[in-house]
Amino acid sequence: MKPKNLDECVELARKKETFTFNNVFSDFRPESNFTNSPPRYVVFSYGYHYPMYVYDYEACQWYGNKDKSTPTTTRHMKRFEPYSVAQWVDTDTLNRIATSGIVNATAHRME
Repeated sequence: MKPKNLDECVELARKKETFTFNNVFSDFRPESNFTNSPPRYVVFSYGYHYPMYVYDYEACQWYGNKDKSTPTTTRHMKRFEPYSVAQWVDTDTLNRIATSGIVNATAHRME
């Protein structure tokens, strides 16, 4: 189903279903090459370089981007904010979580 408006996208994001609408979209990041962890669900604004939120199925938690962004992305972030965000992290860390999961992202930070 192709969403007709941003409200439908928000509902799809809450269900962790993929969507594309104008400049906001979601995707499942593939399994990591390093672990057998499941893929992560990621909501992006204006491209893969700026994840707004990542759901890690292994941790069963949402992670959010704390970095400042454009006014439009800030509006997207408010609309798409999950009911519960476990931790707010910078863009680089959120990209690591999206790519390899929270366990590997945490291990990378400790090295």
